[in-house]
Order: sequence, then C-alpha cells, then structure tokens
Amino acid sequence: MKLSPLSSLMSGHSKWRAVRGLVAIVIIPSVMSAEAIAQDRSGPSIQIGEAQLYPSVRLAYTQNSNAFLSEAIETESTDFRVSPRAEIAASLKTTEIIFQYAGDYSSSSESALDFYDHNLSVLGKTELGARHRVQAGLFLEAGHQTLGEGLTRGIAQAFSEQPDFIKSGAEFSYQFGAALAKGNIEAGIGFENTAYQN
Repeated sequence: MKLSPLSSLMSGHSKWRAVRGLVAIVIIPSVMSAEAIAQDRSGPSIQIGEAQLYPSVRLAYTQNSNAFLSEAIETESTDFRVSPRAEIAASLKTTEIIFQYAGDYSSSSESALDFYDHNLSVLGKTELGARHRVQAGLFLEAGHQTLGEGLTRGIAQAFSEQPDFIKSGAEFSYQFGAALAKGNIEAGIGFENTAYQN
C-alpha cells in the first residue's frame, strides 16, 4: 500500500502556466545508522528499539505565472512549500508493521492557495508459511483539490479557499506462492471514501 499521491497539484494546463522553482531534499537526523535502507527508502535511518525511523523533508520555492489556471485572467504567485515525511518500520520474525506520515504545507502570496495536507497510513505484512502471505493496511488523508482543477475548473477565482477533503480507506490482500518464485497468485479487497469539507 502506498500513500495517496499529490500529483494532481502539477498535472494538466501546462500551456496556461509556467512554474519555476528550486527543490531541495533535506535529511533531518543527526544520529544515523550505517546500514542500507531496504525497499524504496532513501537516506539514513534512526534506530528506535526494534524499529527503524526514516525521516526526510522536501523544501520548494516556486513562482507561478497562472496560479488559478485561468485562460481569461492570469495571476502570478510565489509559494513556499514544506513536505515532511516519516516512516517507522518494525519487524518481528515473519511480521512487519509500517507506520507512515506525510505532510504537505504551502504558504502562498495568494492566500486562497494556502494548504496544509496530512496523510497517515499503517501497513502490516506477515508470512503464514512458506507459500502464504497476507497484507492489510489503513490510510487517512486530509487533503485539498487545487483551485482551477476538478470542482473549480474554469471558476477558480470565484473561490476564497481550495476545496478540502477527508479521504479514508483500507485494503487486504492474500498471496500464494514461494517468495522467490517467478509467479504468484494474489487476491485482495479494498475500499476508499472521500468526503468534501467545504
């Protein structure tokens, strides 16, 4: 299970706006372990008991020539964005539990474009035997929809704030087959609910 992406912030309408920015990846911890990080985790980790903490933060400063994605009236904006992320992974024999938090906070020269998004998830994976594995996860996201897209497409300048939503979901999957086999059989079920707040 992976965190819900924020790719909608940068998708579409490229012919109506130009975004220039500087992005930096900063690793926070001052005490770091030397062991390599597994899966797609990057950067160092911090040992916390039997668990590993993987923290990072992304900083971005951008200038936007068409902040509201409008064909009629183009409005420039400057934005400063902070995106912290932390993952705690704990393993016990054949079971692994992963907690994740991802934040995305933005302060803009156009106050209607300010947002403070939060994303929490927990994932559990366990092996029931050499050929049987199960995985279950939950997530909760407090996010927003970019003005000029989705519900506000073409009418963004009429809004004083971006549409906020609460999204929640769960998933469960079962996998049969040897872990190193070329093919496995997997079946799963999941649900997702989105509720707009304004």
